[in-house]
Amino acid sequence: MNPTSRRTLLHKLAAATVASLLPRRTARAQTPRIFNPKHFGAIGDGQALDTAAIQRAIAAASQAHGGTVQITPGRYVIGTLLLKSNVTLELLDGATLLGSLNPADYQLVEPFTDGVGAARGCALIACVDAHNVAITGPAPTTNSASPIIDGRGADLHAAAPTNPAAKPFLFLSVRSTNLTLRNLALRSSAAWTMHLFQSSNVTVDNLSIRSLGLANNDGIDIDSSSHVRIANCTIETGDDAICLKTTSPTPCRDIAIERCTMTTACAAFKIGTETVGDLSNIRVRDCHVLRANLGAVKILSVDGAHVSNVRVENIRVDDADTPIFLRLGARGRSFRPGDATLPPGSISNIAIRNLTAQRARRIGILISGIPSHPIENVSLKDISITMVPDPSGTPITQTPPEPEEKPAAYPEVRMFGADLPASGLYARHVRGLTLNAVHITPIPGDPRPERLLSGNTPA
Repeated sequence: MNPTSRRTLLHKLAAATVASLLPRRTARAQTPRIFNPKHFGAIGDGQALDTAAIQRAIAAASQAHGGTVQITPGRYVIGTLLLKSNVTLELLDGATLLGSLNPADYQLVEPFTDGVGAARGCALIACVDAHNVAITGPAPTTNSASPIIDGRGADLHAAAPTNPAAKPFLFLSVRSTNLTLRNLALRSSAAWTMHLFQSSNVTVDNLSIRSLGLANNDGIDIDSSSHVRIANCTIETGDDAICLKTTSPTPCRDIAIERCTMTTACAAFKIGTETVGDLSNIRVRDCHVLRANLGAVKILSVDGAHVSNVRVENIRVDDADTPIFLRLGARGRSFRPGDATLPPGSISNIAIRNLTAQRARRIGILISGIPSHPIENVSLKDISITMVPDPSGTPITQTPPEPEEKPAAYPEVRMFGADLPASGLYARHVRGLTLNAVHITPIPGDPRPERLLSGNTPA
């Protein structure tokens, strides 16, 4: 070997030896970095305010280009936390985050006015323009309980009932992508428990949500967002359990909801009321509704949205005021500064399959468009509904007249009065209604016809 070749070989061997002693970049990148908020000053005694310490841990994980902020056992009182890209907030067994009872500890993250005219936009935990964010608990085992995030909403609201900051969402995502929330117990939100706004690629799995005692404390609200999957959740709320809406012109689309159990004083699954942007490609399946005082499945468009391609299947309803309610109206509201109000939109291509309801009270199925704006292409198949007397109502002795149209009213079954002119199915202003194996058992002695189709057009 000539001297030049020998020197070259020695240089290569030396370089290889040095490289073998250095940490592997791929191995280092795969090792999760753990940030304990107690190392940043958190106390976790249920009294001290730990917001700043946990936020410092989040900042450190973000500055390290990603990591896990690990909440160890304890009770941590927090105001608004802002999550950052590539950061996981991990709650271990025995960890609880408690919402502060001081409204001054909450930030206004994304202000808007909701469908009942309330100012919204504060949050307990939020991410804004963030990516690859997660909030997780440990995988469930037989003897374990999910870590808790408790908004203490009723106590917070009582402390300052007129202050919008006293009604924060428990979790708010704004224009964020690749989000995961898994294996958590969410409790007592002062407003909607979860609000996903203009966000995409979201997975919500195995959450236990219980939020009662206040108005407008929905479970999961998917707003102007896309590619969202909700699965294996148990939801008990004083307002809607799972609600899709568009408070902005950005569409809501490609949503999958499956294997959820819902108990609610309002609707179990609902599209609306805020419906400015279009909603499409929505699938709901294999869900159990224990109780829905104002409806099990509600599909609404009243602010100009085009709602299309919705499929609901394999739904068991134990108790509901009205199992199925579709309404196209003309309320024509907007909810954010600068957004225009729109003319009536549309509802089309709706398929509901294999729904069983044991106790329905007001009516089994109500479908109502408005004159010149019919709901189009609705397919109902394998539907079984049993009507029971409403314990708070009076016996019906005669068939009432058809109700007023009320195109601009808030869309709710009760908008049409106490009694409807059919006992099982009332549909008007519908073009292309297909009924296949739809069976409704009326209340014994009810004088109304089982079905009344009014102002409809064949497909």
